[in-house]
Amino acid sequence: MINFDGFDLKRLIIDSLAGLAVSLVIGIVLFWLTLGTVQFYDAGVYSTGLTEISFVVGVLVASALFGSMKKDIISAGILGLIIGLLTSLFEGLVLSFFFSPMAVQFVMDWWGNPTVILIFVGVLAGIGSNIIFSRKNQIAQAI
Repeated sequence: MINFDGFDLKRLIIDSLAGLAVSLVIGIVLFWLTLGTVQFYDAGVYSTGLTEISFVVGVLVASALFGSMKKDIISAGILGLIIGLLTSLFEGLVLSFFFSPMAVQFVMDWWGNPTVILIFVGVLAGIGSNIIFSRKNQIAQAI
């Protein structure tokens, strides 16, 4: 396919799709494991339905960017998941300011749950190990 000085379109598409698949699988498992224990939809976010959209958009953007830059689909998936979750959290927080006075409850319910905290610690540990130990990662090679 098209190849411009190290830019490989085929590699970009494959890595992006692989990163998207990995991050969506992790995201689905995360939502399934925490279903009924974490209130993802406080402050009227559930009624708007925008959380799912922002999650998928965040994952798509991260997979497209990091899938080609890092050449590591696991890193792309994990970073895609984190960007998707942070996008969802930010969007829910903004909506809570405009539509409902539940910003404090939203943050406390979401971040106060031990399951979510453990999952985030695990995801951050996964990113750290990928950055440090990945042989394919250009950042680790540069360091």
